[in-house]
Amino acid sequence: ALLINAAVRDTKGKLEDRSVLRYAFKRPNLFKSNVLQGKDEGAWVWREPEGRIRAKAGGALGLIKITMKEDDKRLADVRGARLQDADWGYMVRAFIKRREQGWTFTRAADETIGDEPCFVVVAEGKADAAGETREAFAFSRRDCTVRARRLWEGGFQVDDTIYKDVKVDGGLTDEDFRL
Repeated sequence: ALLINAAVRDTKGKLEDRSVLRYAFKRPNLFKSNVLQGKDEGAWVWREPEGRIRAKAGGALGLIKITMKEDDKRLADVRGARLQDADWGYMVRAFIKRREQGWTFTRAADETIGDEPCFVVVAEGKADAAGETREAFAFSRRDCTVRARRLWEGGFQVDDTIYKDVKVDGGLTDEDFRL
């Protein structure tokens, strides 16, 4: 299980989305997210142990829960990335798959993310279906957890996600993925 706070900035053309989210993930495919700041502040989305994706708005509308389909556009950010694909396992597998697409991997200069010393790995290559040409991950030197993920289209950075308050094996049970 994994608990994290994430500060996210995504852009697509003139669209921009900035938010702070609280994520929880548990294998095999449970997730829960709460918007702490930004558009839809106070909203929750989660996958129940039975596999249903549920959501509720923030504020007074939070009394109403809805069930969503896997392909519901409201589960995606402005770049089309889906919330249910936001776990680190999915992202790192996709990052590694870029090698099969002919991308090259290099070590970049070390960074400090928050108070966490990190090493940085960058993949660069021909634009993929989403137009992405560069992706970088910053991994904690202490425990190898992901502390930042960044994407570029050509020379423009289009995604910047910083992970904070990371708790691996936070003691979550299946029941924690219900509201």
